[in-house]
Amino acid sequence: MTARSLWLTGFLLISILSSALAMAWTRFEIHREYAQLHNLRMHRDALDDEWGRLLLEQATWATSSRIERIAHERLGLKALQQSSVVMIRMQDFIGE
Repeated sequence: MTARSLWLTGFLLISILSSALAMAWTRFEIHREYAQLHNLRMHRDALDDEWGRLLLEQATWATSSRIERIAHERLGLKALQQSSVVMIRMQDFIGE
C-alpha cells in the first residue's frame, strides 16, 4: 500500500467513526428530548385536571343558594318582599 492509500484509509476510518459517534449522540439526544416531552405532557394533563377541579369548586362556591345562605346567616340580610320593591324609570332621571 502506498502512503496515499494508507492516509485515505485512515481518513475514511476516522470519518466513519465520527459519523457513528454523531449518530449515537443524536439518538441519545432524541431519546432524552422525547422523555422530557412525555414528562411535560403528563404535567400538562395534571394541570388540566386541577383546572377542572378548580372550576368546579368555583362554581360550587358561587352558587346563588350558598351566597343567599351566607348573606342571611353571617350578615343578617334577607330577601325583599315583592311589595317593598320600587321600580324607577330612567325617564325620571333624564328629565323627559
